[in-house]
Amino acid sequence: MLATGDAAKPVKRIKGLLSITVLQATDLPKSDFIGANDNYVIISVNKAPDAPKVLKTEGDELCGRTQVMCGKDPIWNEKLVFPVETSISAIHVQVHDEDYDKDDLLGVALIDFAGSENLKNLSLDKLWLHEMWVDLRNSKGASAGKVKLLLHFVPESTAAYMAKKWDATTGMVKQKVTQKVVSKFTDMAASNVKSYFAV
Repeated sequence: MLATGDAAKPVKRIKGLLSITVLQATDLPKSDFIGANDNYVIISVNKAPDAPKVLKTEGDELCGRTQVMCGKDPIWNEKLVFPVETSISAIHVQVHDEDYDKDDLLGVALIDFAGSENLKNLSLDKLWLHEMWVDLRNSKGASAGKVKLLLHFVPESTAAYMAKKWDATTGMVKQKVTQKVVSKFTDMAASNVKSYFAV
C-alpha cells in the first residue's frame, strides 16, 4: 500500500524507437599535429545544442556517443538507440577529435526532418529505414567532410509485438533447457540411488 502523499507515476508512452547507426565518415579534417585523429560522433535527437558547447551524453537518453575510431575516413558501424515520444523534428550530429586536454570539434550537421523532402513524409505509425550521407561544417561554415548514417524507426506497437514474441521464444527455450537439466539430474539421482542400494 502506498504511503500518504505518494502517487503512482504514470507510465511514459512513446511513439517508437529510433536507431541511428553511424556507419562511417570521409574526408574529416586533420586536427592532431602529430598522428591521426581519434574521432567519435555525438548524436542528439530533437535537442538543439547551445553552440559552441559540446553535447552532453551522460544520463541523457536522447543523446548518444560512439566509440573512438582513428583516421580521416573512420568506420564505426555503431548503433545508437533513442526513444521517440511524440515526433522527430531534427537530428544533431557532431564529430570530435579526442585529445588529452580538450577535444576538438571537427564538424557539425543538422538533419531537419521538416525541411527534407526525403524525411518529412516518413510516418511514425509504421516501420521505416533510411540511409543517408550528411555534410559536416566546421565553426567557420567550411566543409568538414561527411558522415554516413542509417536511420531505422520501429513503432511502439511493432516494438511491443517483437518484445512479446521474443519473450515467448525465450520462455520456450528456457523451458526446454530446464526440462533437459531436470531430466539429467533426475537420471543421475536415480542412478546414484540404485548404486547405493546395489539395485
